Amino acid sequence: MTVPIGPDDPADAPLQASPASPLLWLRATTVASITSTLGVVAHVSAGGLLPQPVFLIVLTVALTSLVTPLLLRPAGYRTLLLIIGAGQAVVHAVLTATAGHAVQSHATPIRERR
Repeated sequence: MTVPIGPDDPADAPLQASPASPLLWLRATTVASITSTLGVVAHVSAGGLLPQPVFLIVLTVALTSLVTPLLLRPAGYRTLLLIIGAGQAVVHAVLTATAGHAVQSHATPIRERR
């Protein structure tokens, strides 16, 4: 009896999740939710307005579908930071394009004291 060693050995195969795996979708939803939340907080902190809540849910679902292929293999800290950072930029850009920013009023000059 021989024990397979080398490229045909299943233990040597790279870890990869099945696209139908519930755990994969849970991971993707978690990463997309964190990304959306941080992107929304950053957008609002910069004076941005928010669209309807349904749009935010659709945006999170779209992010989930975009993130899922990136998480088929185990993701390290660097990969997760890149995904979340790029995702925040995308969320902020989409929110700016759809809802915009609050109109900033011009500051009035301080009157001189006499």
